[in-house]
Amino acid sequence: MNNSYIVETYLKENAFSMLRKAGKMFRHDFIDPGAGYYANLWDWDSYWATKALIRLCEYFKDSKDFQYLIQRETVLNHAAGCVNNFLDLQEEDGFIPMIVMEEGTFRTYLVDEHRAGRLVNQHKPFLCANALQISKECERWNLFDYDKLEKYLTYYFENQYDQKTGLFFWQNDVMIGIDNNPTVFGRPARSSADIYLNSFLYSEFQAISELFRRNGDAKRGQKWQEQAETLACAIDTLLYDPHDAFYYSADLLVENHKSQIFHHGMSPFWGALPMKIRFWGGFLPIYTGIAGEIRAKEILNKNYSDPNFLSPYGIRSLASNERMYNLESTSNPSNWLGPIWIVVQYCLWECLERVGMKQEADDLTQRVLHLLAMDIQKNGHMSESYRSDDGSPMMYSGFLNWNCLILCMMNK
Repeated sequence: MNNSYIVETYLKENAFSMLRKAGKMFRHDFIDPGAGYYANLWDWDSYWATKALIRLCEYFKDSKDFQYLIQRETVLNHAAGCVNNFLDLQEEDGFIPMIVMEEGTFRTYLVDEHRAGRLVNQHKPFLCANALQISKECERWNLFDYDKLEKYLTYYFENQYDQKTGLFFWQNDVMIGIDNNPTVFGRPARSSADIYLNSFLYSEFQAISELFRRNGDAKRGQKWQEQAETLACAIDTLLYDPHDAFYYSADLLVENHKSQIFHHGMSPFWGALPMKIRFWGGFLPIYTGIAGEIRAKEILNKNYSDPNFLSPYGIRSLASNERMYNLESTSNPSNWLGPIWIVVQYCLWECLERVGMKQEADDLTQRVLHLLAMDIQKNGHMSESYRSDDGSPMMYSGFLNWNCLILCMMNK
């Protein structure tokens, strides 16, 4: 059996197990990530799982044993339920939690912390993008409460926005998705203008702009388009390094380091100090469309094939020549200091495809197929992440979610 057949057969048989019925915490059916995340509703996981399951339906559309129309409708119903469940959980100030569980430690943890006035990060910037991809697939523009979506984005401006630089920051390093991203992990609260956060917020502004325009509200659509363009300018100005041809996160605390006695003549005027740590987030402005084609090609030509990034099994989440590089298996925080994550591979594949690097994109697909097929054949399942040195699984056997994005990377 070839790798493609092994992987597609496994996904066809197992991917729909992520679909969950409404329950104690949720009014709507939803999608969980599988494996150790049973009956969990996660923010960016919902977005990637939706994208993957929509692709899965199209991939098997012509298979005789696949009920395409039924499965597609079921997927879209559960996907819309993810967005609406999160909107149901919105607080008066616009805050939406990242995760809610039917049972367990984090059942209402983030909402409780927020109500107590403690710093917590809200829903990562994937909610509007998810609403947009679902609305496009359904060809319906009244599925979601746009006022609530706008209120959630306004919360970012009121609580996680640095006016001096025009960049956004994390409240702290808890549950940011790339859990131990060294440009955020262990750093002071509200100090990290993360390239990953800012790149996907740009996508959110673009998404809500299109949602408003499709719904006949051109004025509000234009407002958010302008916000997207302003953010893209800040990212290009402050987070791009033309010498390295790479985007970096930045430290926002430089102004706080000045001395009132000795530095009154000139304070740090640059606002944001780049943290020159190469992790996969540096490619994301290509994925989200911030980087133009010329710059995108320059970034990929200089960085993609660097053996410190590219392993036999795909792109490392952190370059191996960074001093923080580490392949220990941890679950809290999950380890993004070099291991292979399939969502990383998908985003890089998209970047390569967009600039016409077809050979490199196909090669990356084959590396990922080999990795996943090896796990399925040996262990009977896929895993959440893998060691980049030998391809061995690291955590949560049976994980599905964004691993299903491999189907987006495969031609059929």
